[in-house]
Amino acid sequence: MSGGVGQITLPAGQTRNMALSSLAALDTTITTDFSLAEAPAAGSSYVGVVARQNATDNYQVRVWLRNDGGVWLVTQRGNTILNTFAVPGITRGAGESFTLSAQFVGTGTTTIQAKLWRTGESEPAAWQIVSTDATPELQAAGSVAVHANRGGSATSAGTFTFDNFRVTAQ
Repeated sequence: MSGGVGQITLPAGQTRNMALSSLAALDTTITTDFSLAEAPAAGSSYVGVVARQNATDNYQVRVWLRNDGGVWLVTQRGNTILNTFAVPGITRGAGESFTLSAQFVGTGTTTIQAKLWRTGESEPAAWQIVSTDATPELQAAGSVAVHANRGGSATSAGTFTFDNFRVTAQ
Protein backbone atom coordinates (compact mmCIF):
# COMPACT_ATOMS: atom_id res chain seq x y z
CA MET A 1 0.00 0.00 0.00
CA SER A 2 1.17 3.45 -0.86
CA GLY A 3 -1.07 6.51 -0.65
CA GLY A 4 -4.12 4.27 -0.18
CA VAL A 5 -3.45 2.38 -3.42
CA GLY A 6 -2.62 -1.33 -3.35
CA GLN A 7 0.13 -2.62 -5.61
CA ILE A 8 1.20 -6.14 -6.59
CA THR A 9 4.27 -6.84 -8.76
CA LEU A 10 4.43 -10.36 -10.20
CA PRO A 11 6.98 -12.14 -12.38
CA ALA A 12 5.75 -14.19 -15.34
CA GLY A 13 3.68 -17.23 -14.34
CA GLN A 14 2.77 -15.99 -10.84
CA THR A 15 -0.64 -15.47 -9.19
CA ARG A 16 -1.63 -13.63 -6.01
CA ASN A 17 -4.92 -13.23 -4.15
CA MET A 18 -4.95 -10.55 -1.47
CA ALA A 19 -7.84 -11.50 0.81
CA LEU A 20 -9.89 -9.92 3.56
CA SER A 21 -9.97 -13.23 5.43
CA SER A 22 -11.82 -11.87 8.46
CA LEU A 23 -14.78 -10.76 6.33
CA ALA A 24 -17.50 -13.38 5.78
CA ALA A 25 -19.84 -12.13 3.05
CA LEU A 26 -22.64 -13.84 1.13
CA ASP A 27 -24.53 -11.54 -1.27
CA THR A 28 -22.14 -8.79 -2.37
CA THR A 29 -21.16 -6.34 -5.04
CA ILE A 30 -17.39 -5.89 -5.26
CA THR A 31 -16.04 -2.90 -7.15
CA THR A 32 -12.45 -1.82 -7.74
CA ASP A 33 -10.39 0.37 -10.03
CA PHE A 34 -7.28 -1.33 -11.41
CA SER A 35 -4.46 -0.91 -13.89
CA LEU A 36 -1.52 -2.86 -15.26
CA ALA A 37 1.60 -0.78 -15.88
CA GLU A 38 3.01 -2.92 -18.71
CA ALA A 39 1.99 -2.70 -22.37
CA PRO A 40 -0.08 -5.53 -23.92
CA ALA A 41 2.87 -6.71 -26.05
CA ALA A 42 4.77 -7.61 -22.85
CA GLY A 43 2.24 -10.42 -22.19
CA SER A 44 -1.25 -11.33 -21.07
CA SER A 45 -2.50 -11.00 -17.51
CA TYR A 46 -5.62 -11.50 -15.43
CA VAL A 47 -6.89 -9.16 -12.74
CA GLY A 48 -10.12 -9.42 -10.79
CA VAL A 49 -12.06 -10.10 -7.62
CA VAL A 50 -12.83 -13.20 -5.58
CA ALA A 51 -16.00 -13.88 -3.55
CA ARG A 52 -17.24 -16.61 -1.19
CA GLN A 53 -13.72 -17.95 -0.71
CA ASN A 54 -13.65 -20.99 1.56
CA ALA A 55 -10.91 -23.52 2.32
CA THR A 56 -11.16 -25.22 -1.09
CA ASP A 57 -13.13 -23.11 -3.59
CA ASN A 58 -14.37 -19.65 -4.60
CA TYR A 59 -16.11 -17.58 -7.26
CA GLN A 60 -14.05 -15.23 -9.40
CA VAL A 61 -14.66 -12.52 -11.93
CA ARG A 62 -11.44 -11.94 -13.84
CA VAL A 63 -10.52 -9.47 -16.54
CA TRP A 64 -8.33 -11.06 -19.18
CA LEU A 65 -5.91 -8.41 -20.40
CA ARG A 66 -4.78 -10.03 -23.62
CA ASN A 67 -1.42 -9.47 -25.31
CA ASP A 68 -3.24 -8.14 -28.41
CA GLY A 69 -4.82 -5.34 -26.33
CA GLY A 70 -8.22 -7.04 -26.16
CA VAL A 71 -10.11 -7.14 -22.87
CA TRP A 72 -12.43 -9.99 -21.83
CA LEU A 73 -14.54 -10.73 -18.75
CA VAL A 74 -14.31 -14.27 -17.36
CA THR A 75 -16.50 -15.80 -14.63
CA GLN A 76 -15.11 -18.80 -12.77
CA ARG A 77 -15.76 -21.28 -9.98
CA GLY A 78 -12.24 -21.97 -8.75
CA ASN A 79 -10.29 -23.01 -11.85
CA THR A 80 -13.45 -23.87 -13.84
CA ILE A 81 -14.47 -21.26 -16.41
CA LEU A 82 -18.22 -20.62 -16.34
CA ASN A 83 -18.47 -17.96 -19.06
CA THR A 84 -16.41 -15.50 -21.14
CA PHE A 85 -17.25 -12.22 -22.85
CA ALA A 86 -15.11 -10.04 -25.14
CA VAL A 87 -15.81 -6.47 -23.98
CA PRO A 88 -16.69 -4.48 -27.12
CA GLY A 89 -15.06 -1.14 -27.77
CA ILE A 90 -12.32 -1.56 -25.16
CA THR A 91 -8.66 -2.17 -25.88
CA ARG A 92 -5.97 -1.38 -23.38
CA GLY A 93 -2.62 0.31 -23.26
CA ALA A 94 0.07 0.43 -20.59
CA GLY A 95 -1.16 1.95 -17.34
CA GLU A 96 -4.77 2.52 -18.39
CA SER A 97 -7.25 2.36 -15.51
CA PHE A 98 -10.48 0.37 -15.57
CA THR A 99 -13.33 -0.13 -13.11
CA LEU A 100 -14.69 -3.62 -12.49
CA SER A 101 -18.00 -4.24 -10.72
CA ALA A 102 -18.99 -7.82 -9.91
CA GLN A 103 -22.08 -9.05 -8.10
CA PHE A 104 -22.52 -12.44 -6.40
CA VAL A 105 -26.08 -13.11 -5.17
CA GLY A 106 -28.28 -16.05 -4.24
CA THR A 107 -28.29 -19.29 -2.31
CA GLY A 108 -29.14 -22.61 -3.86
CA THR A 109 -28.07 -21.03 -7.14
CA THR A 110 -25.67 -18.10 -7.22
CA THR A 111 -25.85 -15.49 -9.97
CA ILE A 112 -22.48 -14.00 -10.88
CA GLN A 113 -22.58 -10.87 -13.03
CA ALA A 114 -20.06 -8.24 -13.96
CA LYS A 115 -19.32 -5.15 -16.00
CA LEU A 116 -16.18 -3.26 -16.93
CA TRP A 117 -15.51 0.30 -18.07
CA ARG A 118 -12.69 2.81 -18.29
CA THR A 119 -12.27 4.62 -14.99
CA GLY A 120 -13.84 8.07 -15.19
CA GLU A 121 -16.22 7.17 -18.01
CA SER A 122 -19.91 6.25 -17.69
CA GLU A 123 -20.74 2.93 -16.08
CA PRO A 124 -22.61 0.55 -18.41
CA ALA A 125 -26.29 0.31 -17.47
CA ALA A 126 -26.48 -3.48 -17.91
CA TRP A 127 -24.32 -6.33 -16.71
CA GLN A 128 -22.03 -7.47 -19.54
CA ILE A 129 -21.64 -11.08 -18.41
CA VAL A 130 -24.01 -13.25 -16.33
CA SER A 131 -23.40 -16.80 -15.08
CA THR A 132 -25.08 -19.09 -12.57
CA ASP A 133 -23.69 -21.88 -10.42
CA ALA A 134 -25.18 -24.18 -7.78
CA THR A 135 -22.07 -25.72 -6.19
CA PRO A 136 -23.30 -26.52 -2.64
CA GLU A 137 -20.05 -25.51 -0.88
CA LEU A 138 -20.28 -22.00 -2.34
CA GLN A 139 -23.84 -21.22 -1.26
CA ALA A 140 -22.52 -19.76 2.00
CA ALA A 141 -20.63 -16.68 3.14
CA GLY A 142 -16.89 -16.54 2.52
CA SER A 143 -14.03 -14.10 2.28
CA VAL A 144 -13.34 -11.67 -0.56
CA ALA A 145 -10.11 -10.78 -2.35
CA VAL A 146 -8.44 -9.00 -5.24
CA HIS A 147 -6.70 -11.24 -7.76
CA ALA A 148 -3.72 -10.76 -10.07
CA ASN A 149 -2.02 -13.19 -12.47
CA ARG A 150 0.87 -12.56 -14.85
CA GLY A 151 0.86 -14.93 -17.82
CA GLY A 152 3.60 -17.53 -18.06
CA SER A 153 4.74 -16.27 -21.47
CA ALA A 154 4.99 -12.62 -20.37
CA THR A 155 8.33 -11.01 -21.22
CA SER A 156 8.45 -8.90 -18.05
CA ALA A 157 7.05 -8.70 -14.55
CA GLY A 158 3.67 -7.02 -14.20
CA THR A 159 2.78 -4.25 -11.76
CA PHE A 160 -0.92 -4.18 -10.89
CA THR A 161 -2.53 -1.36 -8.90
CA PHE A 162 -5.88 -1.42 -7.09
CA ASP A 163 -7.80 1.58 -5.81
CA ASN A 164 -11.30 2.26 -4.44
CA PHE A 165 -11.87 -1.38 -3.46
CA ARG A 166 -15.43 -1.67 -2.11
CA VAL A 167 -17.53 -4.58 -0.88
CA THR A 168 -21.23 -3.77 -0.55
CA ALA A 169 -23.81 -6.14 0.97
CA GLN A 170 -26.84 -6.80 -1.24
